[in-house]
Amino acid sequence: MRQIGKLDDPSYAERFVDLLAASGIDAKGEAGSGGVTIWVRDEDRLTEARALLTRFVADPDAAEFREAQVKARRARDEAAKRQQTTRRHVVSMRDRWSAPVHRRAPVTIVLICLSCAVALATGMGDSQQLLGDQLGGQVLRGLLIVDPIAAFEGLEATGATRTAEAASGVIDDAAIDDTWAFRGWSLRRGELWRLWTPCLIHFGVVHLLFNMLMLYRVGPMVESFSGSWRLALFVLGCGIAANVGGVLPEAAGGGWLAGGMSGVLYGLFGWGLMLQRYHRSRPVFFPPSTVFILLLWLVLGFTGMLDGPSTDAGGGYRIANWAHGVGFVSGLAVGYLQSLVSSRPSV
Repeated sequence: MRQIGKLDDPSYAERFVDLLAASGIDAKGEAGSGGVTIWVRDEDRLTEARALLTRFVADPDAAEFREAQVKARRARDEAAKRQQTTRRHVVSMRDRWSAPVHRRAPVTIVLICLSCAVALATGMGDSQQLLGDQLGGQVLRGLLIVDPIAAFEGLEATGATRTAEAASGVIDDAAIDDTWAFRGWSLRRGELWRLWTPCLIHFGVVHLLFNMLMLYRVGPMVESFSGSWRLALFVLGCGIAANVGGVLPEAAGGGWLAGGMSGVLYGLFGWGLMLQRYHRSRPVFFPPSTVFILLLWLVLGFTGMLDGPSTDAGGGYRIANWAHGVGFVSGLAVGYLQSLVSSRPSV
């Protein structure tokens, strides 16, 4: 930075600095006892700056100098607006990640707490309580896609079970379970919360721990990147889609006695994959090993290799493959759309 001269009048000094800025010369004025000293940063343009100073001192009120000042101020205002817009679109991930997890990922923490509370209230999703009067049975019936007692009683009142008995000589509960009339009974009566609440039910300690550990690992990363309100909307929509996909008839791999956060987790997995691949900031949520394991688990689930063995006491357990698949596809779609929106230039 080099000094090129001094001006006695501060207003003229400000005008001259603006004149230099309009000419593309970076300069500043420094007030002192003997006036305002003009400093130029670009030493390659010192000769040009001194020539302008000579012309300016001769007639500082010339029209060309006033116009240059207006032009420079307009350019500064536009630059300040652009900088303000840029700040609004910049997310400081360092600040977010330095905050406690309950502050940077409140939706994730609420989901974990609700799932754990439901697990405790239902004895880890103990289906033996389903038809009883204990608290666990009442909670299960209130959260499942259908209340089986209300559905059986309602179908019996309409003659559906009597029709089945007349046709076969016995009431085939399994056959009634597998009808849309049974599975949609509660929803047709306006109990629409059941479209999502099965996400909170987990059957057994392993089921709960696996889903909660994965949610705790993935949820805060996606929530910190995309925001809590986006995650909340996604969990709601993806959970509904996964539960609707999982309520297919038994023959198609569905089941009404189903629950868990895994459909939402596969949705988060798909969402994160698309952001990693297409978002302009290229966030990294999953290492290749995690991607491989989750995709392998999804594929193996549809083969039936992961289903529990049948026993004399019951039919074992089955993986909610359609819930996983629908959740995964939903996440892929949302992540791709978010990446497209982020790639648009800011106005």
